[in-house]
Amino acid sequence: ARDYVAWFNVGWVQWQQNDLSEAEEAFYQSARLSAAEPAFQSYALQHLAHIKYLRGQYEAAYDTGIRALNL
Repeated sequence: ARDYVAWFNVGWVQWQQNDLSEAEEAFYQSARLSAAEPAFQSYALQHLAHIKYLRGQYEAAYDTGIRALNL
């Protein structure tokens, strides 16, 4: 449950299956758990921002993208 790479991969699979809600949760967990790895956390946040954008959450997508860039 604490493996951020596994969460990232779950997010990717869910995205490919067009389950954006589950993908969002998985990328969120990946970003949260990878705080000690800023490069990976940035990558997870980029994907999370994209999913939020696809779900019409434009302000949250922008905020998440800015967080990724700041890393």
